[in-house]
Amino acid sequence: MSYLEQYVAAIEAGEIIVGQELTIVLKQLVNDLQDERYIYETKRAHRRIAFIERFCKHTKSPFHGKPFLLELWEKAFIEVVYGFLRRSTGKRRFKRVILLISRKNGKSTLTAALAFTEMMMGSGGSDIVCSSNDDAQASIIFLEIGAMR
Repeated sequence: MSYLEQYVAAIEAGEIIVGQELTIVLKQLVNDLQDERYIYETKRAHRRIAFIERFCKHTKSPFHGKPFLLELWEKAFIEVVYGFLRRSTGKRRFKRVILLISRKNGKSTLTAALAFTEMMMGSGGSDIVCSSNDDAQASIIFLEIGAMR
């Protein structure tokens, strides 16, 4: 069972509580697993998950220096982003994503881990950009990438 399916099953079992909008999106993604327009190939996603959990370290207390072990929702997110391919082209379905996470829930750590992973494992010639409303905010991700190796 994929991480996406595990996450949805945990939500349906009442083990994880999520909002109505996320529930709708997740159900659509599960339906898309059967859609002929897409291939759900998780190998690339699982390699990235393994890389993050093996090589990325937490940079802040109380977990400083400890391996970054992803939560189920993070694994499902990575799996969806890298797992869905367009059958017609073999290219990723999602090239841009918006991840909405409330304050103090690990946005910077996850974003830095994904950027670092892309830097190490992604296709050559790609740009990895840290942007925000101001330089100080954007530098948080940039500095975290350097600190988590």
